[in-house]
Amino acid sequence: MLAHVKKRLRISGDAYDDEVQALIFAAMADLSRLGLTVDTTKPLIEQAITLYCKAHFGYLGDEAEIFLRAYDKICVDLVISSNAEE
Repeated sequence: MLAHVKKRLRISGDAYDDEVQALIFAAMADLSRLGLTVDTTKPLIEQAITLYCKAHFGYLGDEAEIFLRAYDKICVDLVISSNAEE
């Protein structure tokens, strides 16, 4: 997951690995808090984690807000669809 998110953040090298990994763990915890099973092989979970990281790493102002809104929308969609499966 770390390599995937770093690629999406356009990061090379390992200078920010600890920070990015912490954001990945925070995203996973947030998804779990919503009652979702965090299966990183599922594309929407992977995208949600990526958007969370983009919203909290290195982007400012409107860009960060756009990523955060996209993350929130995916979370709502995932919660609704997981509730429909029950």
